[in-house]
Amino acid sequence: MLGARTERYPDLFDICAAITGRVPAVGLHLEKNRRGRVLIQIGDLPDGLRRNDALYPVLGHLIGALFHLVGVTPEAPNAKQAFQGYAPERTIDIDLGALRAGRDDLSSAGDGALDMVVLGSPHFSLEEFRRLANLVVGRQRDPEVRFLVTTSRAVAMIAQRAGLIDAVLNFGGEIMVDTCILTSPVLGDDVRTLMTNSAKFAYYTPGLLDRGMVFGALEDCVNSAERGRVERDDSLWHP
Repeated sequence: MLGARTERYPDLFDICAAITGRVPAVGLHLEKNRRGRVLIQIGDLPDGLRRNDALYPVLGHLIGALFHLVGVTPEAPNAKQAFQGYAPERTIDIDLGALRAGRDDLSSAGDGALDMVVLGSPHFSLEEFRRLANLVVGRQRDPEVRFLVTTSRAVAMIAQRAGLIDAVLNFGGEIMVDTCILTSPVLGDDVRTLMTNSAKFAYYTPGLLDRGMVFGALEDCVNSAERGRVERDDSLWHP
């Protein structure tokens, strides 16, 4: 949530904060600790890649920290205010090569055999359902590839009323609500290679679920599910 002030708290600490309406006056709750220290600059990228939904998860994977987005974060309308008048302690330039390496780091399996596509970790949003519905209309997944979308019960109800859930089900997809596949035992032993457009899910799956993972854009995930094997459009990453 843009403009929210929080620390990385464990669940029980959040419950205590909710009950008392208070948080400790430490860390990122304090103005002095919120100034930017590292300037991250993105080099020239192809326009198609800038519009691709896979770019920003990869960028987040590379940065790996909380950040101000100049011109977007409310307290960072410009770089000077983002750094609270200080000079950056260091500058990191991210180019296309670094982004390709970051994308590759999110995949532990190669192109080829595919058992399951998982979308929505974190939970799929209504806007994502709209995009997915447009991609799957009139198409059908390969019968050997499961296609699962995880979301919240509230979003699922709204998406159902909007006719978006039916599009996913007609494609052959499944909907799971109010839980995360990383903690719910829904994978059979026959599922060995998965694909996702979620950097979070791609990062944690090899270690937590002991499965091979391929990261790709949403359109890549749909195309792969339909064709029954991992297929990614690399043209945007290798212009």
